[in-house]
Amino acid sequence: MNKSELIRKLRELKKNEIAIRTEYGMRPYKPVVLVWSSFFSDREGGENRRVRYTLDVLVQMDSESRKAVFQDFIYAVYIKYYQEIGLPVTALYDPSLMSIFGLPCGASLQDVKDRFRELAHKYHPDKGGDPEVFRMFLEAYNKLKEMS
Repeated sequence: MNKSELIRKLRELKKNEIAIRTEYGMRPYKPVVLVWSSFFSDREGGENRRVRYTLDVLVQMDSESRKAVFQDFIYAVYIKYYQEIGLPVTALYDPSLMSIFGLPCGASLQDVKDRFRELAHKYHPDKGGDPEVFRMFLEAYNKLKEMS
């Protein structure tokens, strides 16, 4: 995918988020912080705000990786939307926590447990791992368990 196609796709994702969060025009649009703004930038070169994926990074990704990023974005949009309208978010997990484990938002609790065990074995201080990294995984795992 070249840059112009990618920019078009990113802008389409932004429009979709606005449509979802305003219930396709049924709810008045109030200026809110878009999930899109923390995920993407459609500007080339230097970026002033912090985003997970710059345009240059997205262009260099293969198709499957980009698809996974877009999927995580859509999950994040729906989680935010559900929170805004007061629905419980039980089937989806927080994308920022899932990214710590390298899992998609739709992964099952068993997938989370398996990945946590794998990472805990690798980073546990008794096994020579970094205690801070282990603590980060443990906190994320506990938050995800609370959500389920």
